[in-house]
Amino acid sequence: MAVEFGKLDSLITDELINLCLDKHRIIIYGHAKSGKIIIARLLAERLKRKLIVTDEFMEYGFKQSMYVIKELIEETKEPLIIEGVQTPRILRKGVEQDDFYCDLIIHLECNEESIEYAYINDNEKHKLSKVHSFNKMLDNIFEEWYQLMLKHSNDKIPIIIKLNTSFICQQK
Repeated sequence: MAVEFGKLDSLITDELINLCLDKHRIIIYGHAKSGKIIIARLLAERLKRKLIVTDEFMEYGFKQSMYVIKELIEETKEPLIIEGVQTPRILRKGVEQDDFYCDLIIHLECNEESIEYAYINDNEKHKLSKVHSFNKMLDNIFEEWYQLMLKHSNDKIPIIIKLNTSFICQQK
C-alpha cells in the first residue's frame, strides 16, 4: 500500500505506538530519502522520547560520528529513538564491541521510484547517480550486523518490523 507523498503520519498507528511503549532503544533504519526523519520525529513526539538524528553529527566525519553517537547513547539513560543512515554501522559496531544493542528496529522500505521522486522534489537530482550504490552499501552493513547477531548474540536480536514508506508519485 502506498501513502501520499509527505503524508507518512498515517503509518504511525496505535498498534505501532503500543509496540514501541516498552522499548528503551528504537532504531529507525532505511534508505536515503525513505522517510526516516519524518517517522522518527512523529514517533518521538507521540512517545515523548529523545531523538538522535545521526545526520546532525556528520561534522565529525562519517566514521568518527558513529563513535560520537555511540557515546551519546551510552550516556543517555532515558528511552531513545535513533534514526539515520549511520544506524546500520552503529548496530554492527555495537555487536563487534558487545556494547550496544537495541530493542526494536523499524526498517523503512521504500521503492526506488519514490526515492528518486524525493530527490527530485528536494532539488537534489544530482545525487541520484550515487544513491543506489549508497543504499546497497547500507543494506550490506545491515545484513552483516544481522549475521553477527545470529552468530554471537542470538539472544539479543531485537524485534524488527518493516514499514513501507513508498508513496504515490505525482508527475512534476
